[in-house]
Amino acid sequence: MSQEPPSSGSANQIRSGPEIVADFVSALTNDPKLDKSTVEAIESLFQDKRLSPTNLLKLLEEARGKTSI
Repeated sequence: MSQEPPSSGSANQIRSGPEIVADFVSALTNDPKLDKSTVEAIESLFQDKRLSPTNLLKLLEEARGKTSI
């Protein structure tokens, strides 16, 4: 059995981690179901190259604190 060479379609394209995260953040900004201020904060962290698990958790904790009763 011979294997077919990879097609030039985007489904088989190898992308870097930052490209994948950029697409994910872009998808978040286009989702009307998500809290706009939280998405903007995540996007800001990403643009400032500060998006990390620790910074994201801090951001979400702050957001919860602002919305709690």
